[in-house]
Amino acid sequence: MKKLLFLSLLLTFALQVFSTTHYVTVSGAGTMDGSSWANAAPGTDLQAIINLAIAGDEVWVTCGTYLTTTGTDRNVSFSMKNGVSIRGSFQGNELSVSDREYPCGPCSILSGELGAAGNSDNAYTVIYNQNLDSTAFLEGFIIRDGNDDRTPTSAGNGLGGGMYNHGYGAGGFCSPTVHTCLFEQNAASWGGGAFNNGYDQGFSEPLYINCVFYQN
Repeated sequence: MKKLLFLSLLLTFALQVFSTTHYVTVSGAGTMDGSSWANAAPGTDLQAIINLAIAGDEVWVTCGTYLTTTGTDRNVSFSMKNGVSIRGSFQGNELSVSDREYPCGPCSILSGELGAAGNSDNAYTVIYNQNLDSTAFLEGFIIRDGNDDRTPTSAGNGLGGGMYNHGYGAGGFCSPTVHTCLFEQNAASWGGGAFNNGYDQGFSEPLYINCVFYQN
């Protein structure tokens, strides 16, 4: 028992030591490799930075607007990742999460706005998730402007303009943790703000903490 406890503590310590914080600002800075605020990755690389992160890592994102794509492909979405904490609403000079202050609410915007003004050509879904557990963590963002106007299908078409959590089918699961986020001005055939799909023996029970759904 003592040996198992020691190994557990050692593993916890190792994860803490080797975890990395990745930094993202709208325009990027310095070498743009995301290693610090001075070398922050640009907003166009936000999803690439999330994909690069490993379990235990955090992605810190400053205030500003981050688009799903700079092109016009409505199928492109952001996606969360197991074990990775994605935190928004930083000013770009914080050394710890406790240094961050946003008394007026989140100021980092994940937007599905594409092309022409208005939502007719916007991204179908701002955040599309699949195979996630509660260790996938998103906090401090406004999620807006998604518009999944397609005919609803079990694969996710037409479901969840702001966030879609795909846990459909036997063995399917998707239950991320979403904290202090505002979902606004999203549209879909079903579930404009968010849709959690655990149909047909699947499982989708995300945890929404201190979130607001407004004008979806």
